[in-house]
Amino acid sequence: MSAIVLLVRHGESAANADAAVPRRDDPPLTARGRDQAARAAAALARTGIDALFSSPLRRARETADAIAAATGLASAVLPGLAEVGMGALSDPDSPEGRAERDAIFSAWLAGDRRRGFPGGETFAAVTGRVREALLAAARGRPGARVAMVTHRVPIAAAAALAGHAGAPGGCPNGSITELRQDGERWTLVAYGEARHLA
Repeated sequence: MSAIVLLVRHGESAANADAAVPRRDDPPLTARGRDQAARAAAALARTGIDALFSSPLRRARETADAIAAATGLASAVLPGLAEVGMGALSDPDSPEGRAERDAIFSAWLAGDRRRGFPGGETFAAVTGRVREALLAAARGRPGARVAMVTHRVPIAAAAALAGHAGAPGGCPNGSITELRQDGERWTLVAYGEARHLA
């Protein structure tokens, strides 16, 4: 039986709400983000999950904590689920730097992955580590439903592994993307599902 992986985008963080908040400070969820996390947790508790993993970043761990509380599962950290390494553009000091960072993100999400972050990761590098994280989480769990709390770019990378060149739709904070495993191949079932957030 194939494993089902449910990729949860973390709830809104302070940096999502205010682009000037330094990412290096690993900002927490906002009140809205905590509500999104609680709604995602309730949705996963209703459908049931068998294992729970998280990116090491605070906003993802706080979201995973909400899911753990709702499901009774412990959350394990998988470094491969971390947000993209943005190198010199991690915390740009100028509007131009922020615009450059946003342009690379936008290009990646639209399917143009030729340019990497200066001193940081390429989309291919993110896809490689996301592939390993997916396989590690699904290994030894045939037929299981595995939840993984992560970030927008790793979710786009997972969609790319399933054959989608561009992100096939929006992926709001707190949304759930579903992949089905067939050996080392993946099928995208749903991208950025957000009805539970309404």
